[in-house]
Order: sequence, then C-alpha cells, then structure tokens
Amino acid sequence: MTMKSITWLIPVIALILIVAATFLVILPAYTVLLAVITILRAKWQSRDNNNGKIISNGGSTETKTGASSPYSHVATSFYQGVVFHIRHQPTVHSFKYPLYFSVVDLDEASELFGEGNVYPQFEEKQQQHLSKSNPKGSLWPLSSLMLLKDADHLKNGEGMIKHGELQNGNVSMRERLFNLIHERTNGKMDLRSTVNDDNQRNTERRKILLVTHLMYYGYCFNPVSFYFVMKPTSTAKNDDDEVEAIVIEISNTPWNEMSVYVLHPDSVDITEHSVYPSMNSTKNIHAKTYQYRWSKNFHVSPFMTMDHDYDWTFQVSRNRIKAEV
Repeated sequence: MTMKSITWLIPVIALILIVAATFLVILPAYTVLLAVITILRAKWQSRDNNNGKIISNGGSTETKTGASSPYSHVATSFYQGVVFHIRHQPTVHSFKYPLYFSVVDLDEASELFGEGNVYPQFEEKQQQHLSKSNPKGSLWPLSSLMLLKDADHLKNGEGMIKHGELQNGNVSMRERLFNLIHERTNGKMDLRSTVNDDNQRNTERRKILLVTHLMYYGYCFNPVSFYFVMKPTSTAKNDDDEVEAIVIEISNTPWNEMSVYVLHPDSVDITEHSVYPSMNSTKNIHAKTYQYRWSKNFHVSPFMTMDHDYDWTFQVSRNRIKAEV
C-alpha cells in the first residue's frame, strides 16, 4: 500500500477521533460543569431568599440563614427502570434495556424549567408571568441541555377548546388536560373549576405527573408520554394517591405525528377498563392496577397493522411506576 493511497484515511480518522472525543469527553464534562453551576446558583438564590426570615420555634424565635438543599421541596425527579419488548410473530424476538424517564410534577414545571418554556399552571403565577419573573427557571443553566417545553406536548392543539370556543394565547398544560378530559368523557369528569386552585390542602385538587423524556441537547425523542391525574384519598395505604385518569401521547418517528388518548371509565377512547387491588404484598406495593383497552387508530410500528387493540396496565405508587402493553 503506497502513501498516496492512504492519505485519504487521515481526515477520516481525525473526524472519528473528534466525534468520539465530543461524545465521550467534552459533552459529559460540559454537562457536569453546568450541573455544578446550577446547584451553586440555586444555593445562592435560596440563601438570599431565606436570610433574615424569622421563624417561630416553641415560643422562641430564630433567624433562618439558609436551607439544607435548594431542591429539598421538589417532587420532580428521574426514575430508573427498564423497557422490554417481545414479539411472537412472524419470528420470536425480544429485548430488554435500562432506561431513564423524567417524572415531572406539573405544579413545579415552570419553576424548574422557566416560564418561557412552560406556561405557569396557576392564575397567580400566570399574572407574575406577565412581568417575566422567572423566565429561565431554577434548573438553568443545566436546562439548556435538558428541557421541558410546552411545544413538545399536545401538539395537535388538544385542550385548547373551552366552552365550545378556541382559546387564544397561552393556556397552561393543566388547563388543556382538564379541557381534553372533559371533552373525551362527555362532561362526566369535569375538573375545570379546579384549574387555578393551588391550595395543597384542598381535597378537590389534583396532582398531575408527567412521565416523559425531556429535550436533551436540543432534540426531543419521545415515543410515548403519560400524564397521570392523581386524586388524593385518605384511605390509600402509605398515603399514595389514586389514579383518576391517564392521558397518553403516542408519537411515531420519524413522521413526528402524535395521537392522544384519554383513559378513564367514561372516556370515548376506550372500549374496556378494569381496576384490581394490589396483590404484591412481598414488595410492599400497595398501588392498584388499572387496565384499559382501546382500538388502535394510529400507525406506529411497521410490524403491526391497524387491526389491533391496545391493552395497557398501569401501577403508580410513591416510588414506582409501571406501564405494560
């Protein structure tokens, strides 16, 4: 092999080394750097917000000089789990991979990711939004790499119709979900009056957990997202809330189309539903199992035709979420 015949390999090798260095060294190091800056920024802001506050302690008073963690009150978190799949026809094939999902409490979304990305969920915060009080969120600058945006969800305009009229301007994700659930259940589940109620002690207030992939490094790949509407109940063991409704977003790649299903006993989207009490006492899991069945109306996999039904089961507890189809 002559020198002339291999000179073209030099730029190819250089390009491979640059790409490898970017993904293996530069991006992880940059991510860690932004994470450190985000934590330090949050601690600084937390100290400024808490310094000088007087709190009561059994008749005496003390000055609070700082919180132990700026994110100690945050319910939003990463969940580590697995995704598995098995196909029986035309040949048997299966896989199982570790996976991370973000579980976002919608009450916290605009606070964490910024009001410029997630419209505030409650009226008081929406009024503050006009003054751009929190445009970047408490996760900035890390949120420049991992971000939740309203624009990546409910892409077909679901929930934008209220009282028969198309809503103009910004509408919170919470309000859109409640509008959509009201529409798909023919008004039998109506939570629209609780949209702007941020009273934590109100028994009518619903927590909404969004299980999704965030936008990472400017790209959002989200085959499926789940919105769990959680109803507080005093009878649930371990203070776990009950699942009152589920909204599923299913996307097909690479066409970037989305179909949204509302899972509720009165929803027009489903054909069957069942609720089973927990049977897994060995793992201390007290969550009920919710099963929904509905007809497929959206093409996703090249291996499956449209003449199928979806059959999903769900379990949601304090620290565990299971979705099986």
